[in-house]
Amino acid sequence: MIAEAEQLKSVVVYIHTHTEKHGIKRDFANYLWTSWHEIISPYSTRLLRNELFGYFGGKEKFIQAYYDSDKVFQFG
Repeated sequence: MIAEAEQLKSVVVYIHTHTEKHGIKRDFANYLWTSWHEIISPYSTRLLRNELFGYFGGKEKFIQAYYDSDKVFQFG
């Protein structure tokens, strides 16, 4: 169970970046079977992307968190 906002952020980032971290794909953003593309897309979706962005402080910080994930979040 996720109890804290920081834990939710870590899990969301991990879900998208695990393909890179485990050597499945060199760049997580190029992985075809990910919701990453739908989340950052400007097109309509059923995902609650603005709510998700709110946890990170906005879309730009959400995207940056992925590239800073090794420095910011603890996985495992």
